[in-house]
Amino acid sequence: MIFFELLQGITNLGFFDIDDIILNGIGGILGIVFMTLFLQIFPNKGG
Repeated sequence: MIFFELLQGITNLGFFDIDDIILNGIGGILGIVFMTLFLQIFPNKGG
């Protein structure tokens, strides 16, 4: 997603909005944090 936003900004095709990049980045980071916490709280028992 971020790749497409940056590509639009570089090529001036489409609508480029910096807050989309910021919000997508924050969402990705929060997803990684929540997934890491979830796996620490509920570890995989191996089957």
